[in-house]
Amino acid sequence: MSNFDLNKVKALTWDVGGTIFDWHYTIKEEITNLSNSKSKKIDTTTFTNKWRFKMFELLSQHAKEYKTPWKNADQLHLEALDIVLDEYNWNMSINEKKQLNEKKELDTGVITKVHMLTQRNNSTEARILLSKTMGNKKLEKFYNAMLELND
Repeated sequence: MSNFDLNKVKALTWDVGGTIFDWHYTIKEEITNLSNSKSKKIDTTTFTNKWRFKMFELLSQHAKEYKTPWKNADQLHLEALDIVLDEYNWNMSINEKKQLNEKKELDTGVITKVHMLTQRNNSTEARILLSKTMGNKKLEKFYNAMLELND
């Protein structure tokens, strides 16, 4: 490692999907709201897990077979959702499916602030800001507690 030249490093990358966005909690909350509004009694944790696992199963299948046209993550999520909805005998409207699958856009001001915070090694504060922006109160509370522990 002593011959390692930091000047040759062009980028540092990491996966923030599970850390920042907490797909499971967010989707479970949306599924709970939708099922309650339809008086549909389901185990939302199981539904959410089945949906996510089905998406990964489809992704794996898609990568191995190369028989179907390329699909992005949104298309795979919708395909997986349809399969799980059939399993639960749930006729969800197209608008409801889109609501579950829509992406949330971050405004450039938030992105700039997150970048600034991470540049100053304030990654926990950056996570708090992203959690708050994404509307994930549970994760925001968790990162605030982490921040307090580090003070």
